[in-house]
Amino acid sequence: MSKKVEVYSDGSEPGNAVVELVRKHACPKCEIVVRNVEKGNLLTMTVWLDGKKVDLDKVTNKRIKPHKADGLEVKF
Repeated sequence: MSKKVEVYSDGSEPGNAVVELVRKHACPKCEIVVRNVEKGNLLTMTVWLDGKKVDLDKVTNKRIKPHKADGLEVKF
């Protein structure tokens, strides 16, 4: 079952680094959507997995932990 990962980035160097980390750690079947936002927007540098916000500290510190969905473990 594929997951939808949405990454909101302002195109800055830290934002691009988050995008690359998500691409590196996402499963091969995951759909990754990168959305460009203006600086100062509330969604700047956020990551969403199937409509749920992901703790950005877990992404940037490379501590992405498996998520539980419907009793199944799904690696992000």
